[in-house]
Amino acid sequence: MAILDSDDVYNISMLGKMYNKSIQHDLDIVICRSLQLDEKTKQITKTNWTINKQWLPQKDIFNCNDFMEYVIGFCVGWTWDKLFKRDFIEKYQLRFPALHNSEDGMFTFGALCVADKISVVDDVLVTHRTNAATRLSERRDESPECFIESAKTLKDFLEKNGKYKVVEQSFINWFVEHSYWHLDTLNLKNSHEIEIKLKSVFEEFGVFEHIESYFYYPNIYDKLKFMINNVPYCIYRSLLRVAEPASGRNSHKVLNILGIKIKIRRKI
Repeated sequence: MAILDSDDVYNISMLGKMYNKSIQHDLDIVICRSLQLDEKTKQITKTNWTINKQWLPQKDIFNCNDFMEYVIGFCVGWTWDKLFKRDFIEKYQLRFPALHNSEDGMFTFGALCVADKISVVDDVLVTHRTNAATRLSERRDESPECFIESAKTLKDFLEKNGKYKVVEQSFINWFVEHSYWHLDTLNLKNSHEIEIKLKSVFEEFGVFEHIESYFYYPNIYDKLKFMINNVPYCIYRSLLRVAEPASGRNSHKVLNILGIKIKIRRKI
């Protein structure tokens, strides 16, 4: 079963290569590599980060028990670079939650955690288009809490299938990084409200109970913890922008913080 996005570009051999490997090894999930096409600049870039090779087990066919610390996050949670066995999907009743965005993560990471056999086709078979007319970032700003609800749904699924304790470190690390990315890319007017909710969810998930060495990217955890407990991110991000050097005649900066517009003079 393939779940593809209509605006991406797929290699004509993509499904054939992935299907053949899946049939040969009776795989539940097979993943391929991709490129990224910027619709504005028309620039194509490599996306090695979509499959983190250093976190992959040292064997061709694997499952979450082979890398329980990294199974959530070794690849991106979208579906369009993956092929799923339909019987496997039906066995675990994997479905997309009814959310306006972020629904892919629950489906994909839930599948990866319960699959018996996963493998990678180490070929670039998809070109993913970014900066298109319909942007995910706009949909996220309309419903900024969806990524939290998706994470809660994923946690419930993992607990139901007896996998949460097995993959807890992977889940916590993914959620911390995912939360930081969302805050960093949301419209500033939404970020403070999300921070308040995140503090409650972090406590619910037990994120603050872990020492710094538990996190794969402790600098991200430290920043997020500081922002949630001290400085609202909308202010933090705005102050970073003030620090940017002025160009041309732009000797001032207008900040919009929680609906209040502030004009700040800067040196050119």
